[in-house]
Amino acid sequence: MIPCEPEAYNLMHEGAIVMSEISSNGFRIDTEFLSNSRLKMQEEIKNVTKELKEHDYWRLWKKRYGEKAKLTSPDQLGKLLFKELKYQPTAYTDKGKPSTDALALEKIDDPFVRDYSRMCKLIKSDRTFLAGIERETRGGFLRVFFNLHTTKTWRSSSEAVNFQNLPIREGEMARLIRSCFIPRKGRCIAEIDCSGVEVRISACYHKDPAMIRYIEDPSTDMHRDTACDIFLCKPEQVTKAARTASKNSFVFPEFYGSYYKTVGSDLWDVMEMRNITLNINGKERSIRKHLAKKGITERGTSTEPEPGTFMDHIRTVEKIFWKERFRGYDKWKFDTFAQYLKTGGWKTKTGFQVTGIYSKNDVTNHPIQGSAFHCLLWGLIRLQKWLRKHKMKTLIIGQIHDSVVLDAVPSELQDVLHKWKYIMEVELPRHWKWIIVPMVVEADVAPIDASWFAKEPYDINSKGIWVPKTAL
Repeated sequence: MIPCEPEAYNLMHEGAIVMSEISSNGFRIDTEFLSNSRLKMQEEIKNVTKELKEHDYWRLWKKRYGEKAKLTSPDQLGKLLFKELKYQPTAYTDKGKPSTDALALEKIDDPFVRDYSRMCKLIKSDRTFLAGIERETRGGFLRVFFNLHTTKTWRSSSEAVNFQNLPIREGEMARLIRSCFIPRKGRCIAEIDCSGVEVRISACYHKDPAMIRYIEDPSTDMHRDTACDIFLCKPEQVTKAARTASKNSFVFPEFYGSYYKTVGSDLWDVMEMRNITLNINGKERSIRKHLAKKGITERGTSTEPEPGTFMDHIRTVEKIFWKERFRGYDKWKFDTFAQYLKTGGWKTKTGFQVTGIYSKNDVTNHPIQGSAFHCLLWGLIRLQKWLRKHKMKTLIIGQIHDSVVLDAVPSELQDVLHKWKYIMEVELPRHWKWIIVPMVVEADVAPIDASWFAKEPYDINSKGIWVPKTAL
């Protein structure tokens, strides 16, 4: 049992009760759309499998394995790609074997590999997600189990199905899966969260002045500034795609413990695969061409990057990131791990005493991720009590790490969104005085009777009403 303060115990106790109520409420499923989606997905799997088996690579595959040839075998695929076809591995498993997971395959520019990756995604979408939803749906409703005791990071988890891992960025697959989730008749689905909560809570731990300035001043943007360092450009030249690459392939990986050898390789692949551009004098220019004009034309090796290569450049960017921009955060990570080595544990801001064997990244990430989720859980408990007290018909039906999903009555929607904003932005910092940066709430809402996939960002207009951002 983890030692904790009484308040921390109460958070888990009340949280478990609320999570069970959320499970009981359930998500309405469009069973007809679900059945049609499965048929469509299975037809696509059949077609792409047929195309793969007509490829020369499959003939080589069968020649090597004969009757034991199995298209869905990652081990056989690895031997084909890296031994027969001599592709260079882009990643390795924990056991030192060349990886054939989705991310590793995405970096191999080959038509057969692209089709193979698509087949794997289709199979996973059908057999893991759609089949799971169909299997667990009863009477038109899916009731997911939400747990508070299964993850080392102190986040929640979900099962039957893994609701927190449903595809969101995979285009057609995300549409087919999320369109299965619909509100009760005459209602709308809303998803509410606390924007950048882990970054904000991290600042409460390390108190880095630069990070706090980024959080408090909306005119600043750490992802844009880092993109300028990475792509050797000016702030006004950073496009949305370049900023996203900076955020997802450098800033957050660095925060979670990655380093230049990994992020540099990933960034180079992202630039290559997505042809990311910059805005140069009002015209889009390929980042690769832009960097070439700056003298960077080669990726470089990850062992000991050669001067003038992209990997060597990212090593310099990393030094700027930690030794100049976020020196306070860097020092906190060093001091926190040193303290852990002395004591064998740490205490979270939310009152839990953690002991055991953890890696350096665990020691600096788990307190932040856990406390960030506890902030959401604290707000979730208060929202549920408020809904019950005022006999609201809006239901909380899901929770995904830093967001909450609602089956909302349209006439109650404005009150519910304003209440969530007040809980997270006003009441939460009053309750936990250690929160030293502002909390900011965001919301997405789907039209009445539309699916979860149809949600769109909402914000408050000049009259204090939540409306689609497109209407502002």
